[in-house]
Amino acid sequence: MPAQEVAIWEAAYSADPWGEFRADINSGIVASVIANVNRRESTPPFSPADFMPMQRREDAQVGEAHDLETIKRLTGGT
Repeated sequence: MPAQEVAIWEAAYSADPWGEFRADINSGIVASVIANVNRRESTPPFSPADFMPMQRREDAQVGEAHDLETIKRLTGGT
């Protein structure tokens, strides 16, 4: 793949990341909104990570940045 095409894909990923983490975070956001609307005042608020069973809380905070860094490393990008 030419460097110019890699740069195009990198720009596209930066604008709109894709992959399983992205799908998981989207589902987690929807689930946390529904749960927060229906929780009691005495219950602490839920976060999207609470509804992402395959993700640890730390991973949820790092996810997309790590994916982009991996792409850069594998393609020799800066």
